[in-house]
Amino acid sequence: MNLRDKDRKLLWTKAGNRCSYRHGHETCDQPLSLDSPAGSVVVGEECHIIGERPGSARYREDFAERDSYANAILLCPKHHTLIDDARTRDLYPVDLLHSMKLAHEEAVASRASPTTLHDSHFSLAAENVDLAVGLDVLGAANLSGVSASVTASNVGQAYGARLQEPVGAVSFCRHCGSPMVAATTGGAKPIFRCQRCGKEQ
Repeated sequence: MNLRDKDRKLLWTKAGNRCSYRHGHETCDQPLSLDSPAGSVVVGEECHIIGERPGSARYREDFAERDSYANAILLCPKHHTLIDDARTRDLYPVDLLHSMKLAHEEAVASRASPTTLHDSHFSLAAENVDLAVGLDVLGAANLSGVSASVTASNVGQAYGARLQEPVGAVSFCRHCGSPMVAATTGGAKPIFRCQRCGKEQ
């Protein structure tokens, strides 16, 4: 595939160096460049969505921008073969491949958005502490002035996973030292309300 430099960078960056195949219950997500003692190996394949030449999968004579980011999807060798093989290509129409690519890129973008915590002192409980503070939950967490121990059965909802669910957290008031509970879960940082003096922080 003869992509321009900008289109190639967009394709690999937006796909997060992972196979974009997502169909039914299968999500591939295989890394497309690998490190080995012998050096780095690229296994990813830049694939046409609308075929390059007559007879290729999904070819359309009236389509001009064949070698473009918009007409490319990044796949592992197994799934490139699957979408282009004469026996299976009809299962992968143009609209499905565009949807697959978009869903994968959105998933990569959501993983890359870190949660940022500033000057928090909280206590949580969880089965896997490194996940609970967001180190592997939908991406990294930026911790600034944070000391934590964790409390949650669903680690992804404990802290760092966009705070979409109530945070099972206890903090301590800066004014009187009393325990506080999370008052809200919106935004990048929960708001705690002191049970004793009523102050939010």
